Amino acid sequence: MTVTFGVSPYVLSPLDHTIPKIYVSFFLSFPLENTDDGLLSLKIGIVKLLHRLPYLAGDIVLHENADGHENVQFVVDADKKINPIPMLQVKYHPELSLREIALQKVKSGMDNLHLAKKCAPLPDFINPQERRPILRFAANVMQDGILLAMTINHSFFDGSGAGTILEALAECCRAPNRDLSSPIFTLSDQISREDMALLSVGVDSEIDHAKSYNAAGTVPCLSSAEWSTMVESFATNLTSCRIQLSAQKLSELRDACNRILSDMQCADWPSYVSSNDVVSALIAICRSKCHSKQDSPGTELTTIVNMRSRVEPPFPTHYLGNMITAVRSLVGFGLSEDKLPILNPSQAKNLGITPEDLVQISMTAARIRQSVLAINNHHVRSLSGYLPQQKDWNAINMQASGFSISSWRDWKVYDFDFGPDLRGVSHFQMHFGLNDGLTVIMPAGTEPSAGSSTKRKKIGAEWDMQLMIQTSDLSSLTSSQLFQWAFGDLGPN
Repeated sequence: MTVTFGVSPYVLSPLDHTIPKIYVSFFLSFPLENTDDGLLSLKIGIVKLLHRLPYLAGDIVLHENADGHENVQFVVDADKKINPIPMLQVKYHPELSLREIALQKVKSGMDNLHLAKKCAPLPDFINPQERRPILRFAANVMQDGILLAMTINHSFFDGSGAGTILEALAECCRAPNRDLSSPIFTLSDQISREDMALLSVGVDSEIDHAKSYNAAGTVPCLSSAEWSTMVESFATNLTSCRIQLSAQKLSELRDACNRILSDMQCADWPSYVSSNDVVSALIAICRSKCHSKQDSPGTELTTIVNMRSRVEPPFPTHYLGNMITAVRSLVGFGLSEDKLPILNPSQAKNLGITPEDLVQISMTAARIRQSVLAINNHHVRSLSGYLPQQKDWNAINMQASGFSISSWRDWKVYDFDFGPDLRGVSHFQMHFGLNDGLTVIMPAGTEPSAGSSTKRKKIGAEWDMQLMIQTSDLSSLTSSQLFQWAFGDLGPN
């Protein structure tokens, strides 16, 4: 499928320039008996999506100098002669099954990489000196349905923006002959990115953003062949895991953490911690215990924060561009012994974990909550004023620590209705390259209602996570007492 629409060049926002210049792929499973009808629905839906949002068919190009800045990225119309990749590729994999892919909870880095290469429409990386497509789709026809792959240019989208496009595509497939109601269809992408500059008007801040945004480009400028060779060498040492934590267990752990914070009555601590804070702390502590540098002081967790709702008035939830930042929190105790809370041992015993683990989770979750609360209206507007002042926009990348976590729990992907020929998504996974320190909290899932194969209900019982880890650390991670309590046995590879 080749679709061409005109796009007037416009610049990406400074926040877009803080993101590594990589691609991220999302995989949506559609179990189908009739894949031909599903393919036709996707083709019609994607044509309609691009007709309404033509810039999605464009490319990102890098200008060495523009408007007084260096290394500025622009959105431009695609050049079919230079970059003839179709918007929708159709690939046939009679040897593959959606069900088997969904059941694989543990995959080697090489297996993960090969599946992405086989099914994704774009590679993980294209040299920033070349034209880089904004978005592509691939419909992978398998034994039992279609695996839809959507690969995004991370310089153009953050996770929320990608979710907005999937929701818009669902509407285009569901209602190809009707008017579209999603807010994204009434928003000018160029104007909305320009509106980012207005957030800094009238802000006089003493916040030092240089410590968080002073990293040079974290992705090397390699050829595609050099990148592929490098990534394959990394993949041999990595393992991808899909783990789940019951909502009831997390709720009990969160309540215990909040009781500890309440008993401390410390003005410096937040009044509560959320489920996201607690599960992030739990993952960070489990991972830090098995890490080769576990004994080094100052282990930190980077948490990705969506800033759309943290500015006043809130930025549109359907804004496609990058509006995220990273905050860092100390993992573990991080306090002198005399400042640690006095814990009633029964609190930990009732949960089934050690008092030390409960205190570490509580303290880490509290620090995460503190760091997230610091991203407020003043901070967002101050950052929006700081970034445009920097001359080289390739040197304002977000700093990250060895461990990072991003929550997509609120994504509605399992609620999307793609119409009668595709219906809903049965399984969702992603490929974020080979970042061995990253954990992603997956969207809340769905399951068939009792006695019905069509009605679906929200799962309240599972928190679903995907992580990449050094293979040498996997056994230490999965055999630890805290990990076993939280996630159980991963089962056979």
